[in-house]
Amino acid sequence: MDGQSAASPDYPKIGGQHKDYLAKALRDYKSGARKNPVMGAMAAPLTAQDIDNVTAYYAKQPGTLASRY
Repeated sequence: MDGQSAASPDYPKIGGQHKDYLAKALRDYKSGARKNPVMGAMAAPLTAQDIDNVTAYYAKQPGTLASRY
């Protein structure tokens, strides 16, 4: 729910990720520019407003991203 996948390293941790990055990824899955059958199917029905809402939500979640420098 918060975008922090603990189940498997195969699933990305998207909570706290930059909104513009998430939006581009979803648009690319939707258009087919980024290939993944599962994500493509999930992104296909999303409207521009849906993408804006989803990415805003996950961008506001606590993240586990850290800078090494």
